[in-house]
Amino acid sequence: MDHQDKTGERARAPFAVFVLDEARRHVINGPQWKANDRASTSIVKNDDLTVSLLILKPGAHLRQHAARKAASAQVLSGRIRFTAAGAEREVGPGMLAMVEGGVPHAVEALEESAVLLIAALG
Repeated sequence: MDHQDKTGERARAPFAVFVLDEARRHVINGPQWKANDRASTSIVKNDDLTVSLLILKPGAHLRQHAARKAASAQVLSGRIRFTAAGAEREVGPGMLAMVEGGVPHAVEALEESAVLLIAALG
């Protein structure tokens, strides 16, 4: 599987490369982005891992929720406010926020932001 394969398909190959800029263009040109304050696309889904690209408009909120397993949010562009375990941090490009499984957390976009979400499954 290489960057020419469709995103969102189950990654079964032992090695795969994805072009995140192409996935971002796909998201912001779609109807979900035009109609809502956020849009996303699945990059990888397999039995162990899910990777999604989330684009948020300024002020968009992901209300408090918890994942069963550990999860991370890597900010590719923009800035978000990540709240978890009684702490609040601004996270910007080149930064990664991680939360253990079962820990409630929330996100607010402080500006238009592209975030790579990675969650362990199983």
